[in-house]
Amino acid sequence: TRLLHKKTSEITAEAIEREFFLHKTEIRLLMASYKAVDARLKSPEKIEAICQNLIYTANIIVLDLGPAITAETEKALPFCNELVVPFESTQQILTRTDSLICDLAERGFGEGRINAVLYNRSRSELNMSLVSVQQVFKHPIAVVFTPAPEVIFQAARANMPLVAQQTDHLTSQQFIKLADLILKRVPLPIGFAVRNTRPPSRTSGMFSPVALPFASTMASPKRRSKRVGFTSTPSPWG
Repeated sequence: TRLLHKKTSEITAEAIEREFFLHKTEIRLLMASYKAVDARLKSPEKIEAICQNLIYTANIIVLDLGPAITAETEKALPFCNELVVPFESTQQILTRTDSLICDLAERGFGEGRINAVLYNRSRSELNMSLVSVQQVFKHPIAVVFTPAPEVIFQAARANMPLVAQQTDHLTSQQFIKLADLILKRVPLPIGFAVRNTRPPSRTSGMFSPVALPFASTMASPKRRSKRVGFTSTPSPWG
């Protein structure tokens, strides 16, 4: 939030570095405000300035782009190498996700740069089967996340990423599969080791609002990072 209070010209890589929050897993986070009123501070120009400078702070950066293509999202998209689009298996969400992917394709994100991810928040007979989803959904599905509400709740209560708390759980392995798929197209620097089964070491860091199991070392000021954007379709109920 303090970055958004600054003038656009004052948003630099050094200013961003000062705002990082270091999680106990040594993941670095750039946090958003929890206050709804602070949404008025956003502006496309400031979001663009943050993205322009953020790319010099790490080798791998994950952005949470929200559920819609807003004016701010339009400024962030050109900085992304890959997009992940999570969606649920209901007819309304499938329709909106299909529309979203078509809109993203018009902005240069073809099938090779979009990772559609199917997930279910809970076990429910209202969810469509994978076969039914594949019959309706027009795009490839990169990973399917099976429902795991109990372990997700436990991880959230412990304020820990699931992949760090229960590395052998099926859902953790599904996150690792998604990371592997992305890293095949977004290569890391030569000599860099990815640690999929434990948090990054003290010499490595990560910017990941969604806590994916990526590990990334700090980049030099002149090195541009690889960026992965996350966007999602909201619930039809609001």
